[in-house]
Amino acid sequence: MTKVKKPRQKLTSSKRKGNSNLLQKVDVSTLYSSIYENSLAGIFLSDLKGNFLDGNQKSWDLLGYTRKDMRKLNFASLLSDDDLKRVQKILKEVLRTGRQKKWKISR
Repeated sequence: MTKVKKPRQKLTSSKRKGNSNLLQKVDVSTLYSSIYENSLAGIFLSDLKGNFLDGNQKSWDLLGYTRKDMRKLNFASLLSDDDLKRVQKILKEVLRTGRQKKWKISR
């Protein structure tokens, strides 16, 4: 008869409790706000028509615009014709499926 092994024990409750306590101490909105504002990558928010609504400071620094100036722009003005076609295709997919496949805009 073959002896059945017990599954490996999961994290101990004390370890889980420690992680849980850490998450409870951090306000999630503060955490996301900190990631957004301190990211090394530019993060843009736009409406479905491509009009910029907001972005983090890095996004403005990368493009050389102020937050006020960017709100007057549309992302289409920053893309080549080929890239714009790819982005429009991706947006259609997101609207249809709710998901985005991996993609890369090449320069």
